[in-house]
This record gives sequence, C-alpha cells and structure tokens, in this order.
Amino acid sequence: MLEVLTGTDDFSKYEYCRNFAKKEKKQFKFFKSKDWNEFEGFLPSLVKRSLFSTDYCCYCDFHEGLSKKKLDVILELSEIIEDSETNALFIGSEKSLKGLKKSKQVFQLPKPWKDNEWKELVRSHGIKMGLDLTDEQINRLVYDTGPDMWRIHNELRKFIDLSEGNKIDDDTFTDLFYSYTKEDLQNFICDFANRTSAKALNKLDEILSENNPIQIIYRLSLFYTLIFKIKLLSSKKYHTFNDVRALATKTQTNIPMISQIVGFSFKKNEYKENIAAQYTLDEVEQFLFDILFLEIDYKSGKKDFRAQLIGFFQKTRR
Repeated sequence: MLEVLTGTDDFSKYEYCRNFAKKEKKQFKFFKSKDWNEFEGFLPSLVKRSLFSTDYCCYCDFHEGLSKKKLDVILELSEIIEDSETNALFIGSEKSLKGLKKSKQVFQLPKPWKDNEWKELVRSHGIKMGLDLTDEQINRLVYDTGPDMWRIHNELRKFIDLSEGNKIDDDTFTDLFYSYTKEDLQNFICDFANRTSAKALNKLDEILSENNPIQIIYRLSLFYTLIFKIKLLSSKKYHTFNDVRALATKTQTNIPMISQIVGFSFKKNEYKENIAAQYTLDEVEQFLFDILFLEIDYKSGKKDFRAQLIGFFQKTRR
C-alpha cells in the first residue's frame, strides 16, 4: 500500500498514519524530509520480505516538496509497495505527486487569518486530549504559537498531567506555557507605539519575515488596549514600583509589560519613555478602531500588509 497524503496539516497526517499502524498492528516508522538518507536506507525493508520480517506502516513528511531525484527513488519501488498486503507507505506533501496515488482524504488547516476556525480547531483538539480550555487559554494557544498544530499539541501535552479533571488553572497554564512569539515582536510593538522613536521601521522587514500578520495585529491590539486601560486608571507621568504593581493587578497584566508602557525602570538612573503618557484617551480609542480595520483589510486580501502597517505607523506619529 502506498498513498500520498495531501494538504497543509502535517500533524493530522502524522496522527492518521500512527493510528493506522495501531489499528493494523504494524510497526510505525516516521521520517522527516531532512532524514532522507535514513529513509532511503529503510525503503528496501518495505519490499524485501523474509520469514521474520516486520510489518511496517511508514510515514515520511515531505511538506517542503520532493526533488525529482528523490521522487524517482520512490517511483522505482512504488509498484512493489502498492501491491504489498503487509506494508504501508504514506508520503506527506501539500500537493499531489505525479505518478503516485493520492489519498481521498485531504488534511487541510484553516487559513492563518481564520481566527474562529483556528480557535474551534484548538478547542476540539483540547477536548480530544481530555482538556476543556478557557477562551483566554485558546486565544494564547492560537496567537502565541502561530498556525502550527505541532506546537499547539506539544503545549497541550504538558498540561495533561497537571490538569484537575479536564481543566488547567490559569496560573499553571501561564507558568508552563511557552510563547513562540519572539521577544523581538514585543520590543517591536513597544518601539512602534513609542511616538518619540522611529526605531520600529528599522526592524520592520525582519519582523514581517518572522511573524505572520495576524500575530502582529493581535499584539498591537493587546498593547493599545493596555495603554487605554492604564490611562483610565492613572494620569501620572512618573510611576513608582508600587504604582506599577497596582496597575499590573488591576489590568491582570505582568509587571514587566506595565513597566515597558509607563516607563518604569528597575535600574537606578535609567530613563525610559512613558509611552502611555504620549497619548490621549481619544487617540488610543481611534487607534484601536484603526487596528480593527487593519485586520479587516488584511483578511480581505485586497491590500498589501506591509504598506498597511507603515500607513498605520505614520498615523501614530505626532
């Protein structure tokens, strides 16, 4: 048996093959495209039978594509493997491969900007693993891991043993959760919002290459929403540590984040800009509307996101 599993959902392809191996009582072997030499060396095990041969279900993930040379190696053995009643070979690829039979089932992830579909996918995957996630936990998994089910699955797996029943409390979730959103993105957002600095433009291309637009929009929205909350709670220009701690408690945000926004430094004699003080409430409210339309325009696919982001950046300047 030989089939090509198509679509963008590499994790579900892996799960499908692993479950197939379990159901058919075959030994499961998994290779990634970077393991080509090891995979090529294993292929004869699928066609050369002996009295004590092991029955295999082998899956190799070629989501990055197959070169003609590598495809030819598989095609040479394809007829023998297809006729095999004992061994199964699955090839993972986003698109069908010429000369190889593709599965009727397509393993497709939602588009990166389809927030609600991603949230529902994460919710259902959590339930499947025995976890009933809160809306906020789902949001963090969707936005701070990026559109990657491998990462999301690995995060959920950490919570299983520490969950109470089918729930994981927020403190434990926060302590264990690894945010794949790089620190550079948070620093970029701070520079972006700092009206006295244009440093963000120097990092723009790097940030766009390492983060998808939805992650950037989400972070901008969180940051400006937090500025809005801080301005509702305090009109101070200079803040003590006790002020920062109180704001962190009232906004349910960590102290380092509040410090970045209000310009508090843990180092003596270090001056930091108070970003929140640079805005009026009306301005922040307008920018939150602008971020909403930034998201709508991006999802419509009609505008270039880089140009949109630069346009929004220019609006925030004085």
